[in-house]
Amino acid sequence: MFTIDNIPFGIVSINDNPPTIATIIEGWVYDLRALGEGQLFQNIPGVPAALKSSSLNAFAALGNEATVALKKELREFVSNDTAHQTPCVYSESKITAFHLPFNIPDYTDFYVSKVHATNVGVLFRGKENALQPNWVHLPVGYHGRSSSVVVSGTDFLRPQGQIGNPGSGEPVVAPCKKMDYEVELACFIGKPNEMGQPISVEDAHKHIFGYVIMNDWSARDIQAWEYVPLGPFLGKNFCTSISPWVVTPDALVGAEIELTRDAEDPPLAPYLDGGKQIFDIDFEVVVNDKKVGVCNSKDLYWSFPQMIAHHTIGGCPLSTGDLLGSGTISSTGDSGDALTTVGSLLEATHNGTKPIDGLSFLKDGDVVTISAKSKNGVDMGSCTGAVLPSSN
Repeated sequence: MFTIDNIPFGIVSINDNPPTIATIIEGWVYDLRALGEGQLFQNIPGVPAALKSSSLNAFAALGNEATVALKKELREFVSNDTAHQTPCVYSESKITAFHLPFNIPDYTDFYVSKVHATNVGVLFRGKENALQPNWVHLPVGYHGRSSSVVVSGTDFLRPQGQIGNPGSGEPVVAPCKKMDYEVELACFIGKPNEMGQPISVEDAHKHIFGYVIMNDWSARDIQAWEYVPLGPFLGKNFCTSISPWVVTPDALVGAEIELTRDAEDPPLAPYLDGGKQIFDIDFEVVVNDKKVGVCNSKDLYWSFPQMIAHHTIGGCPLSTGDLLGSGTISSTGDSGDALTTVGSLLEATHNGTKPIDGLSFLKDGDVVTISAKSKNGVDMGSCTGAVLPSSN
C-alpha cells in the first residue's frame, strides 16, 4: 500500500484516457496534470507546465526542491479531501494501463553487490579468483539498452543467440535455455550534468529523482559465450523490466544506512570517498505464486552516489531520465542451500547444476514478480513479467 508518507510518481492511463502524470495514495489515484490545471501547484515554478507532459522528464529536471514542494502541497490537499470528491481523484481500479515513467535516454547497469560478484566469480573462476582486482576500487558497470526497458506487466519472448557447445567447440544458434531473473534497485536521474563536468560524490544525491525495482532478465548461456572480452551484450539486451511507481529519496530517509567496507579492502579513491548512504530495503521474489527468494539492498558494496560519481568522473553527461541499475542484489548466506538469500537463479542453483524444488532456470510461461518494502515501511511496489516462447 502506498501511503501519504510515500507519494510515488508514475505515468498511467485512467479509464483508457491518454497517459498522465499521477500518484497513488491509499488506493486512490491523483491525476496530477488535472490538479495542476486547477487550483494546485501554481506557486511552484515550472511545475504546472511540467505536469502537462506524458513523462516525468520535465518535472524531474526541476530538481528535488520542486518534488518536495509538490508533495507538501498535495498532502494538505489530501487531508482536506477525505471524501475523494474531486473529479481528478480515482479509485486504483480505474487505472487501465501503466506506462514507462520516463523517456529513458540511456541505461547503465552496475555490478555492486560483493556477495553476488563473489558467488558468480566462484562459479566461473574459483574461490581464489572470485573478484577481479579492480572490483573493490570502483563500481563496475556496463552500458545497457534503453530501447528494451519496459514497464512492469510487459511480457517478452525468450531470446535466441549464439550458445557455446563444448562438445564440438563451435557455437550453435538457438533459443536461450538458461533464462534468469536479476533482483535490482535502480535510480532515475533528475537533474542532469554538462559534458565535462563530473558530479561530486557529495552532490550526487541531488541528481537522483527516485528509485524503482528492476529485473534485468538474463540469458545466462548466451551471456557465458559472448561476455569475454567486452562484457554482456545479447545476453542482457532483450528485456529489462521496472516497476511503474517511482519512489523519491525523501520517502526513504528513514531507511538510510551507511555502507561499510571490509577491513582488508584498500582505501577509497578520493572522488569515491563519500556518499555512502544506501537503503535498508527488503526484496522478495515470487515465481508462479511460489516465493523463491529474499535479499536486501543494505548488502550492496557501492552506493548510488558513488556510482554516479564514478560514471561522471571522466566527464560523461547524465541526462534527465537516465536509468542506473545496481546489478543483482544478493545477501549473505549459502546460496547452495536455499533460494532465500540471493537475487538470481544462477547463484541459487549453481548455474543450474543443483535445482531446488525442481527449479533451475525459468521455463516458458513462468511469471516472475519482485516486490520490495523499506525498513521504514515505504512500499516500493512490484515488478512483474512473463517469459513467452521464443519466436524461433
